[in-house]
Amino acid sequence: MCLYSQLLITSMPPREHPALSQLAHAGGDYCQFCAPTAEGFTAESVKTFFQARPLQAQMLSAVVLSVLADLVAQMISRRRERARGAAVSWMSAIRLAVWSVVCTPMIHAWLRLLDAVLGKGTSWSVVTEKLLMDQVK
Repeated sequence: MCLYSQLLITSMPPREHPALSQLAHAGGDYCQFCAPTAEGFTAESVKTFFQARPLQAQMLSAVVLSVLADLVAQMISRRRERARGAAVSWMSAIRLAVWSVVCTPMIHAWLRLLDAVLGKGTSWSVVTEKLLMDQVK
């Protein structure tokens, strides 16, 4: 059984698992959701992860994007200052990663609250109400 399947089984009730009946692998190391392709993980495996564990997926995305953004910003600022020998500030990237891990659950809860109070619609009125509520908070 693959690591992804093991994580899902241990963290989700069995009745909620997206592919419980297909987790028994016939001698393979991967389930249908995370069998690697030439490009790596399949789009289906990523989609399944985001659906099964939305908060963890958002936290992972926030960490990766914030660290990459910080590293790119450091490279750009070094080029502008012509400081070719300056080292990358890994502490800056780590601080952003920690901040992402701390803030993501709060933002997730706030957006879920807005969905519960105002609805999950995408009409102009719902979007405008959510935008105004988000600005007022």
